[in-house]
Order: sequence, then structure tokens, then C-alpha cells
Amino acid sequence: MERMIDLSEATAPLLHSDPGRVAYARFDADPDLLVIPVVNGDRVPVGLVERTRFALKMAGQFGREVFAGRPVSLSMDSEAVVIEGEMPLAEFMSHHLQDRPADLLKGFVVTRGGIYAGVGTALSLLQAQNARISAQAA
Repeated sequence: MERMIDLSEATAPLLHSDPGRVAYARFDADPDLLVIPVVNGDRVPVGLVERTRFALKMAGQFGREVFAGRPVSLSMDSEAVVIEGEMPLAEFMSHHLQDRPADLLKGFVVTRGGIYAGVGTALSLLQAQNARISAQAA
């Protein structure tokens, strides 16, 4: 049984007080980085910064001047999907594909006991599905 923790990536989180320029530098340094989790001082997830939405904010008129020095919490999605890592992948897929399908495109945060453990994206879900199909074919 695949669990959510199995397909998550342990991306280093940002603190909610980190300036936006830190997120910008992380996205700039890693073209494959799609989301960055945001946590409080206790590593409890408080949001998610999604690459495309963040880039649009930064690209707007005065965007860098406004968001680079302010806390990243002003640029994050504070209503990101947060999932306990032990949840079976099948349960996650059936629940969220029906209730909040658009949220899966933004990414999701995976926790262990309420503490940040990793992130996932629609791409990680597709990769898990591909691995499952390949294993069944073999």
C-alpha cells in the first residue's frame, strides 16, 4: 500500500518570516523546483509557495520591490492542502480528486504527526501512477 509519505519530496522549507528574495533565489537556482513549503518555528506547515504564482507576483509592476523584502507568508497559499503522510495514496486520490481537484495542481504538504515531512505535486502523483503501471506490466 502506497502512502503519501512515499511519494513526497523532502524539500527544505522556508520559515514564514523569511523574505521573498529567499524563495526567489531557491526557484532561480533550481528550475525543477515547483513548490516550497512554508513552516512556522515548530516546523508546522502554514502554507506553500507555488513557482508560477510566485513568479507572477514578482513580475508584476514593482513586484520585486514589494515582495522581495517582505515575509514570504504574504506570497504563499495559506490554504494549501496538508495531508498526513500515513494516508494511503488511493484514499488521497479519491477524496481530493472529487472535492478539491484544482488544489492538486498547486501542490500539497505532507506531514508526520502534524510536523512538516515533505511536499508533493501533480507531477509526483503522475510519477507514482507511472511506477505502479510499470510494475503491473512487468
